[in-house]
Amino acid sequence: MKLIRDASEIIAKTLGEQAVGQDEAVRLASWCVAVPAGDGGVLLLNNFTKELILIDDGDGLSGLHDLKETDSELFCYLSRHWFTVPVALDDKNLVDEVRSVVSCMNKPEGIVGYTILTTTDCNARCFYCYEQGLERVNMSRQTALDTAEFIKKTAGKKIKLHWFGGEPLFNSSVIDIITDELKKSGIEYHSTMTSNGYLVTDSVVKRAVESWNLKGVQITLDGTEEIYNRRKAYINPKGSAFQRVLDNIEKLLQAGISVSVRMNLDMDNADDLHKLCDLLADRFSSYEKFGAYAHYIFDGKTADSLYYTLDETYIELEKLRSYRRDKIYKCSFKVFYYPVPA
Repeated sequence: MKLIRDASEIIAKTLGEQAVGQDEAVRLASWCVAVPAGDGGVLLLNNFTKELILIDDGDGLSGLHDLKETDSELFCYLSRHWFTVPVALDDKNLVDEVRSVVSCMNKPEGIVGYTILTTTDCNARCFYCYEQGLERVNMSRQTALDTAEFIKKTAGKKIKLHWFGGEPLFNSSVIDIITDELKKSGIEYHSTMTSNGYLVTDSVVKRAVESWNLKGVQITLDGTEEIYNRRKAYINPKGSAFQRVLDNIEKLLQAGISVSVRMNLDMDNADDLHKLCDLLADRFSSYEKFGAYAHYIFDGKTADSLYYTLDETYIELEKLRSYRRDKIYKCSFKVFYYPVPA
């Protein structure tokens, strides 16, 4: 017999050596795979311990099915190393027990980041939204509780939550539920959000700071007031949505929450975004945690599409984006890319 590969150290340590009674009937374990290896030899793989041996005594596969020589060196080795087991042993139950022990001994660091869709619904109707056609569904209270339980079981020492949608604030109550549950369990977390900013209120800001540990928000602005209001097409807007969102950006900044404005760029609004840069600079450049960046709208024809499919359009847009980036630098506020800094 020749050892080709050692057993997994942690599995071998957990199992220990098997002791089989002298007169106890045994069989080849169900996790073993035997393959002929020429001249009557056999490669024997223990899929449980990962040990691989070559039995080259000429007995071949038939020898593995006639395990009666309890005093032979090979028989004793196969027994000690879990290639053979008592006939009555419940293989599956043993595997489950060992895996449970190993998972406790070798616990991974855990997941460190979670993106949570509170809803697929939204209060805006952007013409370029990639979620068009999706069913508008809110996360339920029970699903929020289940989500919190999943995070508790899988989280690392310190985690980041990212609230997404739809418009995540359209169903903000589940954010309260999840963060309350995590807080009760002593899990250390902070969060960020992708939002249109319209539903930010004093109450939302208070909860964001005290309960959600919200560190940053990405908010999209597609242009100055007239263009923005037309493009976002909010349902049941009250007054100017543009002015409301600007006010809400200031609320977040005053509360110490970073805001990154994403300026969606296409061939129709490029010049207006230049004006938007000036407007944002006048109002927000004094805030350390304010930033902006420009990015073109993708075509949406494929799930991973980042650019317009027409090469000449993409090239022109890239030039426009570079121009906007230079403008942002000149406006003396930071270029914050997604995700927002926390």
